[in-house]
Amino acid sequence: MNKLFVTISVILLFSFKANSQISPQDKIALEIPENATYSTRNITSYVKSHFSSDSERVRAIFVWVANNINYDVEKVRTRNLRERTTVDDVLMTRKAVCQGYAELFVALCKESNINAIMVPGYTKLPGGTISELPHAWVAAEINKKWYLFDPTWAAGTVENFQFTRRFSNRYYKRLPEEMIKDHMPFDPMYQFINYPLLYDEFKMNDISINTSRPFFNYLDTINLYNSLDTLNQCIGAARRITRNGERNQIINEMLEVLHKNQQFGLSRAGFEGAVAQFNKGIEVYNRYINYKNHSFASVKNQREIQQMIDSVLLNIKTAYSLLENVVANSDDHRQNLNNFNSALLKFYRKVDEENIFLKSYLSGRR
Repeated sequence: MNKLFVTISVILLFSFKANSQISPQDKIALEIPENATYSTRNITSYVKSHFSSDSERVRAIFVWVANNINYDVEKVRTRNLRERTTVDDVLMTRKAVCQGYAELFVALCKESNINAIMVPGYTKLPGGTISELPHAWVAAEINKKWYLFDPTWAAGTVENFQFTRRFSNRYYKRLPEEMIKDHMPFDPMYQFINYPLLYDEFKMNDISINTSRPFFNYLDTINLYNSLDTLNQCIGAARRITRNGERNQIINEMLEVLHKNQQFGLSRAGFEGAVAQFNKGIEVYNRYINYKNHSFASVKNQREIQQMIDSVLLNIKTAYSLLENVVANSDDHRQNLNNFNSALLKFYRKVDEENIFLKSYLSGRR
């Protein structure tokens, strides 16, 4: 079954006073030859050859992305937000909403051997109002310390569906304690704070660190998260979000996405598990038939013969149990599921007939 995880579109209309500062070093980042800026490999090759430290390279990536990608106002205006835009699309069109900015930033960091993560969440607009729309930004690890970046808000401003390029350093390499003032991740581990804020504290502008709470080791949590498969990542994220206090509509929408991903993950795992049990059953059954064709000459006792068939029947039973979690969400999935069910039923009938024969055969040998 094809992998089809639900994603959430993340956008933000933003407007704030810009602080435009381009240094001589920044100008080097902006001098990447035009023909080398349509692939992440070529961009990072330039960055790695012109900047030596991780800190310099992250700065170059931040400056280049914020000064070369335009905010896709038309996508926002037409509400065409469910269609995913790839990193290649962003480089080709030079347009993105915040998820595209963040994913490009992360891709360039990773190709520069810098650990980076896209952080989905929501924000406060100037004046302290909670945005009604989700947003995405970036966390990057520099010299074993995490810093936060918002290349979307660094690119310019949007007013009345008009984008104006206006580079700003305001959201470059921010400390977690600063970023949390107006950027709230959905998952508390991406606050990068050992005593993370609750959602209602963010809403009420209460950003003081409460050390009376249990210590939260976000580094260990992130490391564990990265070691998990997608299904268990979704389960863990949903659990942390649920525990982080009062939720608003944006958070509930993210939880709904995570729950859909969990359902899909369980469905995929169920189908793949059922197929694996089916294949194990066939392997044992074929071995049994080989013994049968040689009159069970190499089998030590009757119990060993019966255990082979019992094992196959258990494989089939387990396969049916796993299929209970499978939900087909497309015509192709339904066809695959129907074909598999037909094959499994046919196999079961054959094994059941063989089981009847075997019981009669073994009874005659006593």
